[in-house]
Amino acid sequence: MIEIPVLIAGGGPVGTTLALDLASHGIRSIVVEERLAMPPNPKCNTTNARSMEHFRRLGCAQAIRRAGLPEDYATDVVYATRWLGKELTRYTLRSSAEVSARVSGTGAIDEYWPTAEPQHRISQLAMEPVLRAHTRTFTACDYREGWRFLSFTQTDTHVDCLVEECATGAQHTIRARYLVSCEGGHSRIRRDIGARLEGRECVAKFCTTYLKSPALTAAWPHKAAWMHRLYNAQGESHIVAIDGRDLWLHHSILSPEGDLDAHDHEQAIRQALGADLEYEILGQERWTARAMVADHYRQDRVFLCGDAAHIWIPMGGFGMNAGVEDAVNLSWKLWAVLAGWGAPEILDSYESERRSIGQLVAGSAARIFEDLYRIPVQEPAFEAEGADADRRRAEIGQLITAHNLAEFDSIGMQLGITYAGSPIVCDDGAAAIPFAINSYVESSCPGVRAPHFWRNDGHALFDDFGSGFTLLQIGTAPPPAHDLITAFAAAGVPLHILAVTEPVAHTKYEGYPLVLIRPDQHIAWRGHETPAESAAVVRTVTGHAPH
Repeated sequence: MIEIPVLIAGGGPVGTTLALDLASHGIRSIVVEERLAMPPNPKCNTTNARSMEHFRRLGCAQAIRRAGLPEDYATDVVYATRWLGKELTRYTLRSSAEVSARVSGTGAIDEYWPTAEPQHRISQLAMEPVLRAHTRTFTACDYREGWRFLSFTQTDTHVDCLVEECATGAQHTIRARYLVSCEGGHSRIRRDIGARLEGRECVAKFCTTYLKSPALTAAWPHKAAWMHRLYNAQGESHIVAIDGRDLWLHHSILSPEGDLDAHDHEQAIRQALGADLEYEILGQERWTARAMVADHYRQDRVFLCGDAAHIWIPMGGFGMNAGVEDAVNLSWKLWAVLAGWGAPEILDSYESERRSIGQLVAGSAARIFEDLYRIPVQEPAFEAEGADADRRRAEIGQLITAHNLAEFDSIGMQLGITYAGSPIVCDDGAAAIPFAINSYVESSCPGVRAPHFWRNDGHALFDDFGSGFTLLQIGTAPPPAHDLITAFAAAGVPLHILAVTEPVAHTKYEGYPLVLIRPDQHIAWRGHETPAESAAVVRTVTGHAPH
């Protein structure tokens, strides 16, 4: 019998992030991951700003930025008729080197985002090994490759999990306080806890082909880009640069009524390219894009995280990145309970906070996808020559920008998620800022992500937060907070006190001199003075308050 506080089934980006975040709080976990190698096809190709902020805190953001595409490779998104066809429109985005150097004036659509870690274009093939390697820097992480999760039984105090070494067939029982499924969309654990996926079972169908082709690089007639979206009367395709040299991912996109089995991928690739260019197929998957969320994320000591809890069309990397945020949200709450300062009821807030976000993301991703495919590419003049055709393509380029820019300029999706109304957030009656996928208004309202700014010493404000709660004392003469600090100490809750004197903080935090930040960097409480019932604040944010 192996005993561990948390067993994580599945060691992809979500499971690995959960293990890393638990380890940052001193909580041991075992990750069981059946795969010894990366999947045959690249998966998510964007790590968004919010995920990068978490990876910065966990110490691996720079390693992720150095992986994948070359540091000076353009990460633009371009729309064209075919690979050798006419360019319709383009979104400018910075290379990882420009992001790291904080280069401005490039015209990049995300240059203005208020974050220390803008989104990064990297295939899961390149990112996942970085995360796996980083687990080896934490003694609390026990990552077991080539181990298969089989089954579990749970009691009031623990979960007994049966696992198997794939190479030998040897089986072991791991007794965990908590079990988390990070197994992906085909989660066995989700079925075992009776959770059902609800929503749209088919938004579109995809045939995804992993290619090696130096010829594509040589033949591309326009400025380099990361994402190439190709539209013509014969179909729609996406081609994604994986390594910036000769590795590519081609998506053929079919309607919900399309026949995946009969789909001719060779013909689809030729039509997308507009020429017979040489390529080698390294892998292929045929799959259905959905917009579905589990009806519950938890059964007692067993939790669902990432694609085990929600699956949707892969627009903007929303799926994997929502999974990373799931992992961070759950991690600090497990830490709170295992360390004894959080009430068991705090774990209820994982589902109440994250399931509503899952539904929001599922709907947003599906709407973006559907809007994009209303573009009139079937017109006879779409690929014609001449001034009239050029004007029409320019008009269609403007339509594309109007309908699709939000996918790549998704600042609201990345930085604007709020947990306002959560039972572990101290609501002060302020009106919640309406969510919009492509807009973000900085706020200090309880529930929102804490606003970022660069400090006078060059640090990002987030760099100075503690691993537990952080109390910002803003201004040169903030009100005393002795009673609040004492209440946290009396309850044994980790609290870091951070003096913030930069004038910009007054604006960013809307004049509030006292702001309490949760371990996941969301605001839990704010005030102009120490609360009259400081202990009540502590009870609320740690799950001890009745609700």
